[in-house]
Formats: sequence, structure tokens, C-alpha cells
Amino acid sequence: SLFVGLNNIKNLLSHFNIKDIKLNPTIALGTVEMSPLELTAIYNTFASEGVYYKPQLIKEVKDSYSNSLYKTSSPSTRLLNKKTSIILNYLLQSPFDKALGSYANPSLINYQTKARFSAKTGTTESSSWVVGYNPSYTICVYVGTDENESLKNTSLSKKMFLEIANSLCPKIDTSFYEIPITCKEFTLTNKLNNLETKIYIKEK
Repeated sequence: SLFVGLNNIKNLLSHFNIKDIKLNPTIALGTVEMSPLELTAIYNTFASEGVYYKPQLIKEVKDSYSNSLYKTSSPSTRLLNKKTSIILNYLLQSPFDKALGSYANPSLINYQTKARFSAKTGTTESSSWVVGYNPSYTICVYVGTDENESLKNTSLSKKMFLEIANSLCPKIDTSFYEIPITCKEFTLTNKLNNLETKIYIKEK
């Protein structure tokens, strides 16, 4: 955050309707206070290839004759570059990647979903969360205590995410985001267990 600039981070988050941001060097690590809904809206922007949709809790209201009484509009705003968002979506598959196991700690390696998802996890003594998404769904699971007591099971959010993801996407599906033509692919090989992972980067 010191290199990017605290005000730049604050200004970016303000476009996601995140308010009352306290400026300190830790905000890039996720210390900004926000609700699970606000956090989900940010990750849904990644899922939507950089397009932000303000969260709406009611889609439509109909009467007993199926006449529409109220329908929510879903205005969209492009906040992030499409190509950069897609690259990020591929990079955020790493929590599931077994090929990274010898020199990193893939946090969802034991929670493989049937369909492809990007994801990010977070854990403290009193809380744990998972945000996962693909082109069809964005899922956020938060487990925490009211008074910051220690959690007895810090993996509960991962188990819940797995159940929800497989319920929404019950079939094995390897389809994912279309790779921009300005990106190229390279393969990272883990020689200890002969596992490979494909990485996508922007061409120079």
C-alpha cells in the first residue's frame, strides 16, 4: 500500500461504495471494515470481468396473478480492466492448485469443487471466510464469533463453501473465462510430485 498510495486504495474502494475507510499501511492486507455483502460485491466485480453491480436483495415482486409490482434494475459500472480481471481470475485458482503444494500452502487444496472456481480465503483465531466465484456464481461464506472468541473449527467456512459450490454447480465443469488474445500461457512444473499448473500472463 505504501507503493500504490493509501489515498489511491481509498479512492478505488470508494467506487465499490465502501465508506469510512481509515488510512493506514495495513489496508491493502484487508483491514478495511466491511460487511460480507460489500466484500462479495467486490469479488463479484472480478467474476463479472471488471464490471461492478450494486447488490440488490430483491429481484422482483409479483402479485397472486403474476403481475409484476416491482422489479429491480441492475445498473452496471466498469471499474476494472477486463483483461487484468481475467488474469486475476486465473491466478486466484491457486488455492486449489496441488502443483503449488511444495512451496506454498494452497488453502483449498482439500476442498476441490466440481466446477472451476477462483477463490480467496482468510483466517484469524476468531473468524474464517471464503469468497469463491466463476462466470455463473459468486459465493461468500463467513464464520465468526460475536466477542472474538477463538473458533473451535476454522475449516467450517471452507466446508460450507464446498457444499454450496457443488450444490450450485453439481457437474464437473472445466470451462472458465475466455483468455484474451494478448495473454500467453506458460506451464509451471512441480518436480517433487510431477504436477503441473498453467499460468496466464500479459504479453509485453
